[in-house]
Amino acid sequence: MCCIYMRILILFFLTFGILFSQADLGVQEDIDSSYKSHLEEKKKVVIPEVVGLKAEDQKKLFDRSSKTYVEFPIMPGNKPSIVIKTARDKEYKGFWSILACSDLGEKFNLKYAEIKKMKTIVRVIYKNGQSEVLSEDENEYTSEGTDSIPLNANNDSAFNGNPSQGSVFFKHFLIEIYIQDAFRKETGKLCVSEILPFDS
Repeated sequence: MCCIYMRILILFFLTFGILFSQADLGVQEDIDSSYKSHLEEKKKVVIPEVVGLKAEDQKKLFDRSSKTYVEFPIMPGNKPSIVIKTARDKEYKGFWSILACSDLGEKFNLKYAEIKKMKTIVRVIYKNGQSEVLSEDENEYTSEGTDSIPLNANNDSAFNGNPSQGSVFFKHFLIEIYIQDAFRKETGKLCVSEILPFDS
């Protein structure tokens, strides 16, 4: 009887171990497949700059690994929590993705807030110092557990069908991310494991 219970216990742990490992691979596989499909289209992945981050933290956000992460403070009022700078001659027409840290485990994830309501502003900065808002986009989520958040990076309206004018008139573009509300907002911090800088 003891041997039977031991076998059942071993099978239980093996089964759940496989399930957990498959769930763990899911986010990483999503990153891998997104990069693979993008590169198969012979498109170069251009890594943007996240304003204010140290070089080692920049690498963590674009290292194609779901096991590294960066903390961002939830800024009050009309201040953006994350600002991404893109090149003046790089045209984008779609949505990127922000991956949360839920793949690092529930206990770890509970230390951080999760996005409930987010506003994204895409802005062009001209060489003369002036700026213009190209688009505003809002996302709202009714429950926790959203792993992948779409991020509007669309700046093609600035080019008017002429990509060459970017180097003539523009200094750079900014993607500003405002956290308007969050689950577990009292933690004061967001955890981001990866940013996919292309339409995934």
